Amino acid sequence: MPYIVKQPKGKGIVHLYLAQNHRVPGKKHPVQNRTYLGVLDPAASELLLGKGQTEPSEDILALLRNKGIGYSGKHVPHLERKRLLRESEVLGSALHGSRALEAGRVILLERLAADAGLLCALAGAFGESDAKRLLAAAIHECCEGDALCRLDDWLQDTVLADAAPSLSPASVTRLCQDVGASLEQRENFFREWFRQRNYPKALISDTTSISSYAEKLSMVEWGHNRDREDLPQVNLNMVYSRLDNLPLYYRLIHGSVPDIATIVNTATFISELGLSQYTFALDRGFFSAANLFYFHDHRLGFTIGVPLGSGNKEAMRVLDGCRQKLRSFKSTLVFDDTTLNHVTATYRVIQKGAKGEKDKHFVASSHVYLNKCTKARQERELQEILHGVMARFAESSFQNLEEAEEWVLAQAGRAHAGLFKVATERGKGRNPGEQFVRSLDGGHCLGVAERAYAAMVKNLGVFMILNSDGKADGERTLLDNKSRDCQEKIFDTLKNATGNGRLRVSGDASLEGRVFIAFLAVTLGKMVENALRKADLLGAMTVNKALDLARKFKVVQFADAAKINLEVPLKTREVFEVVAPGLLLEHGVVPGDAGRKVRCRRKNVVTSKR
Repeated sequence: MPYIVKQPKGKGIVHLYLAQNHRVPGKKHPVQNRTYLGVLDPAASELLLGKGQTEPSEDILALLRNKGIGYSGKHVPHLERKRLLRESEVLGSALHGSRALEAGRVILLERLAADAGLLCALAGAFGESDAKRLLAAAIHECCEGDALCRLDDWLQDTVLADAAPSLSPASVTRLCQDVGASLEQRENFFREWFRQRNYPKALISDTTSISSYAEKLSMVEWGHNRDREDLPQVNLNMVYSRLDNLPLYYRLIHGSVPDIATIVNTATFISELGLSQYTFALDRGFFSAANLFYFHDHRLGFTIGVPLGSGNKEAMRVLDGCRQKLRSFKSTLVFDDTTLNHVTATYRVIQKGAKGEKDKHFVASSHVYLNKCTKARQERELQEILHGVMARFAESSFQNLEEAEEWVLAQAGRAHAGLFKVATERGKGRNPGEQFVRSLDGGHCLGVAERAYAAMVKNLGVFMILNSDGKADGERTLLDNKSRDCQEKIFDTLKNATGNGRLRVSGDASLEGRVFIAFLAVTLGKMVENALRKADLLGAMTVNKALDLARKFKVVQFADAAKINLEVPLKTREVFEVVAPGLLLEHGVVPGDAGRKVRCRRKNVVTSKR
């Protein structure tokens, strides 16, 4: 039997549907089919017939009357339906009158985007209209971290309600698809963005993984998941400017591709987009002779972590030659209140030639560091792990040797399983160790292989950084390498604060567009963070706190479209004077004591060399 359904859509608008339930073979519950009728006029309690809908039949009119809803032949305006519904007189007093609109966060982030050249780069690549829509979507993500389907409802409560183009869920989806489908437009954006940032020379590149439940995305594959989630993923490689503290570039990579195979393409792409003669700070996941030779042949600088394993014979040679010097007091340096031992040595990067050709090599500076506090902590943790496994072994029984070895692998993990030796009796096998325990059944012994333990312990607390600049000292090299931490924070913001920890999109084009908006959102957040850092407020105020304070700047809009600023609290005025000086005056708000306090604080700021 058919019936009428009222579906509220927010802002006082209620849609009316003709619904009917029917059974489908194989399904436990009935399925509902709906036919759209129109919008409910809250003032007259009448149906406003929707666009393209036929006149309701007598049966439908009877169902409407049973719901207390009349019909007089009126229609919903069809041009920009949602906007006109809010402005149309047919909705009566329910949508008329005054309303408070948020202004603070919107105008603050708009000003930062304009000053940094982000808005100019968007307009140059996508046009003025789409640039405003993309910036509005990025502001929404930066402020709310909410799904883009709620963007339009959020905009109607801000000063962008009348200025921004329509951003309904359907139009946002089309916008993401259009942006994702146009590689040329995205490349034009990055070219202009590089130019606006004066072509930075000191760069950071790193990769993270974004998990997804989507099955139809071609780039989503199984690979090394950085978040340790049992899900397929897409990899996101990002390039970051160390001096500006701003993201510069990103690209999506298939989820199964390792980091080591991506950096050469990333360097090629940004070179084609206008960057040249730059320096990369990289982690050891990108370390390979082929990558280092690419940087060397193209005269690109680098600082990169070196993996310390038995497979890297050159690193082991350098490390063995530095152990004696690392014990000397002359090798100590203090970095960020931490005492380290540091030694510089020559590192030969060797690339084996093809059959019949000679090997190639070049020389770089290797910086070896020893943190004795970290070494002691890691050794203590390792010993606790080993003792824990041995204690549980003594409480277990095994049918055979293979079962005992599988148990040890499961308990200790691949990283520590090689430190143990399982034998059917003590002393049998290679390096069973002096310290051993016997299983509960008495048929198996577990000991620690002393040579393997000594080999692992001697490299605890030690790390090595390779620097193409032979004149850089240990502190400068360490500072350049540690600057990668800001890139990790960007990834954390992108996946958590902006709500992009999961990819819930239907196609590859939507995926590209969705990530592009996320890139803009984290860039806006970094602009606020940079302003707080410059004013020496970052330790006392987070980006979220600053945006929450900026939210308190509101504007009242009357029925005749006239606007008036509400009172702005002192803390909010201080945030504006720190992040965007002069912006409040442009909007008719006098900073008062906030401007004086900020100027005094800036005079008292003491900045360190770092």
